[in-house]
Amino acid sequence: MLFFAATAGRAERTGSGLWSPYVSGDVELREIDCAHGAMTQPGPLREIGRIVAERLNELPQ
Repeated sequence: MLFFAATAGRAERTGSGLWSPYVSGDVELREIDCAHGAMTQPGPLREIGRIVAERLNELPQ
């Protein structure tokens, strides 16, 4: 699972391990340098989209 965490304004990093009990595979944390409420703004979405596209391109055809 790809877990995107907003990091701006946070003293602690969000633990992607919180999701581990709910998924059968690994949880990959990707930090996005923005506030949580800004995750759907163009800049953060561009970064998230790039990461998702990379992962999709890695799948077998």
